[in-house]
Amino acid sequence: MAKFYRPTTYLTAEELHLIAAIKFQEAAITPEGPQRQEILKSAYSFRNRAEMKSLLSVNRQSADIKRSQPGLNEAQLSKLP
Repeated sequence: MAKFYRPTTYLTAEELHLIAAIKFQEAAITPEGPQRQEILKSAYSFRNRAEMKSLLSVNRQSADIKRSQPGLNEAQLSKLP
């Protein structure tokens, strides 16, 4: 059964987490061996991408908030979360 995934640059963090969860479930029902190890490797890879994408999204939102604060100088902006 062939599976098709869009390039990860077009997937949201939530979609990447969902793919990882599906792969972990698939690995759980796959007998021990090289095929299971490949599925697990792929699952961890998707989970890591999702976490990175989530972090980048939070950082981007934080930067947008800082830029939108009128009247604050650089010293004040640097203290914002």
